[in-house]
Amino acid sequence: GHGFDWRLAHPLGVTDIFLGGAQRILFSGRQPEACELLRQFVVLEAGKRYSLHWEARTRGLGMPTGVEWRAGKAHGLVESAEDWRAGSVDFTASAALTPIALDYHRPTGEARAEGSMEIRNVSLVEER
Repeated sequence: GHGFDWRLAHPLGVTDIFLGGAQRILFSGRQPEACELLRQFVVLEAGKRYSLHWEARTRGLGMPTGVEWRAGKAHGLVESAEDWRAGSVDFTASAALTPIALDYHRPTGEARAEGSMEIRNVSLVEER
């Protein structure tokens, strides 16, 4: 974790592998059309602005990937990229206890994802 205590959801058809600094998520194509992959509740100050940052890379996932970060009511898509790509999502904390989650939703008109993604360097910073 390094500051995060992620709860892995382990949906059917999804395998998680910790790589020592990164988390690999494997999609078999048999996962639900919509499922949560990771979740963490963080204590924030309601009404303040925050920014969630991450780096991700994918193998075999098209665009859109169907994978997105959810921070409060904000959403940040994970892009398809074979090399590490930074992403972020800004949000305002609506409550002191705020869920941060990584979700999968099968993109409309697309087959369920088959492939993998890796996530690393996830951080949360208060915007000033």
